[in-house]
Amino acid sequence: MGIFRNTKDKEVFLNIIRRVQLIYNFQLFAYCIMGNHYHLLIKDAGKQLPEIIGLIQEIYAIYYNAKYNHSGAVFMRPFKSKPVYTMGHFFSVLSYILNNPVKAGFSYEYCEYKWNSPLTGYEKYNLTDYLYINTYYKPIAGLSLHEYILKRSASKLISDLEIEPLSDKDAKKLFNYIVKDISGYNHFSLDIMTKDTQEKIIAEAQYQGVNTRQIAKFTNLSQSSVYRMKSRKSYIQ
Repeated sequence: MGIFRNTKDKEVFLNIIRRVQLIYNFQLFAYCIMGNHYHLLIKDAGKQLPEIIGLIQEIYAIYYNAKYNHSGAVFMRPFKSKPVYTMGHFFSVLSYILNNPVKAGFSYEYCEYKWNSPLTGYEKYNLTDYLYINTYYKPIAGLSLHEYILKRSASKLISDLEIEPLSDKDAKKLFNYIVKDISGYNHFSLDIMTKDTQEKIIAEAQYQGVNTRQIAKFTNLSQSSVYRMKSRKSYIQ
């Protein structure tokens, strides 16, 4: 049985997002509401994502349980989040989100699906920052944004594999920033830093998109050691 069983459920969920948006004042760039899951592209400037998603899901669960005489958890798994650092990555994620209904066979093109956020700004719920999207999109291979999303759909580039990882160069810059922010040191050190500090740095780096291989390279640890220090943040899988 779906989490969003009908049109009314999806409308309620979008209205809840708007209510929570007014509380936390976060930027939302895109959304897609499917029958058994949803996707949001959010700017989490204050690292409040767990609170934002937690409140959205809590309010919706109250509605759902009352309407369907349901008890227990509505959202069965912790939500997943992935960081975005480059504009190319941003538009890849945007394409992935909007092409979800195409992948599922609910629509032929992303723009035909009613529960996708529009790119034009003509939106009933006034949720998304469409101006940001249209301002920062630079034609990729000469394609308009609409054409770019359609092409990725037609090419079936709509799986998690299209979410491009950080390059080693970008990952190194990010990792050093995390090291400085958490420890005060300019570089990671197994000799100087406490184990607790090392684990905090590695957990934060994983949370922000640095992969296990890259962390091992930057720390001189084995990949298996890095993996054992994986993030304890329950909302990251």
